[in-house]
Amino acid sequence: MLVKSVIISNFRNIESANLITDKTVNVFYGKNGGGKTSVLEALFYLGRAKSFRTSKRKTLVNNDSERFAVSAGLVQHGNEHRLGIGLELAGESLIKLDGEVVSRLSEASSLFPTQVITPESFDVFLAPLKHDVVLLILVCSTWNTNTKRNGLSMRESISRQTRY
Repeated sequence: MLVKSVIISNFRNIESANLITDKTVNVFYGKNGGGKTSVLEALFYLGRAKSFRTSKRKTLVNNDSERFAVSAGLVQHGNEHRLGIGLELAGESLIKLDGEVVSRLSEASSLFPTQVITPESFDVFLAPLKHDVVLLILVCSTWNTNTKRNGLSMRESISRQTRY
């Protein structure tokens, strides 16, 4: 999956932003309070319909606005898509995929998987390793790479993994 562009409107301290991304690596830098974390939070919200900073969704709407919107141009398996999400202060949210309203987030979230990595995320690697942690990493890694190619379920993948 490749994010080609991002449009953010009235999200936290960002009134309006239109970002064109690079295929390889994108770096956000700037002064404190400049909106770097807000960009990342907007992208996370697009993929999960929730914030990684707060459970109070209405606080994500810019102070001077009634709603926010985040959308991204995506390429997955050679196909281009447009995914967007919006939230109104009244609490109503709307998700669109390629211009069509999506009733469930799961219909769109597979197109834009997101994960937050914090300093605590590395504890699993830096802490003394336990056998079950290594197995979990191995199973998840195997399932992620084999599932798409072989159509395996998680249960089938675990069964195959424990045979070896």
